[in-house]
Amino acid sequence: MTAADRALPATATEVSDLVARCNATDRKLLIVGGDTLHGMGFPPERADVRLVTAALSAVAEYEPADLTIAVQGGLPLQTLNNVLARQRQFVPFDSTLEQKS
Repeated sequence: MTAADRALPATATEVSDLVARCNATDRKLLIVGGDTLHGMGFPPERADVRLVTAALSAVAEYEPADLTIAVQGGLPLQTLNNVLARQRQFVPFDSTLEQKS
């Protein structure tokens, strides 16, 4: 894999624009969250742009009484667990690197 440009979009619109630009120019996109599983599995043959989701870290909607929550793709699991714990709720999965994944 070659060195890739790094993009840090902060909104869904910015993500959409980036994906459209990459598609129009035949640039390959690699989506990176907390990078906790870097090196697992087969690496991509090519990645021209690394889309880092760190700035997409908001809780979009939360209805504790309905047990529903919608979060952006860059929200760390630890932050999600902290939000849910205020209502004695949790997500039923674990991560070894909760602050990054």
